Amino acid sequence: MTTCSLLTILSGVFFLYNTSKKAQLYRSLAIEKWVQTNLKISKIIGVICLIISLTIAIANFGRTSGILFWTVSLMTILGLMVIILPLKKLSYKHVSILFTILFILELTF
Repeated sequence: MTTCSLLTILSGVFFLYNTSKKAQLYRSLAIEKWVQTNLKISKIIGVICLIISLTIAIANFGRTSGILFWTVSLMTILGLMVIILPLKKLSYKHVSILFTILFILELTF
């Protein structure tokens, strides 16, 4: 469940990052084009993803630990998103491989 929470945080941050007017945005994928043209719907989807991830974290860790885990994860992912995305060093293949490995590790241990 931790991997699901991290993945929904990442998707929520991705939606909200692509609705920013200050960031240098790229239109390499169809989802990025859609998000950047439909700003209002994308912001709603991003906030819903963050609320879902908070709910998953609270259900998984308890109220206080879940909120703390969610806050630390959100800050970490936001920082990495702001630093790494403009450099174009991270692709969607890397992210999918990372979360697949994390999901397998979570199920085995």
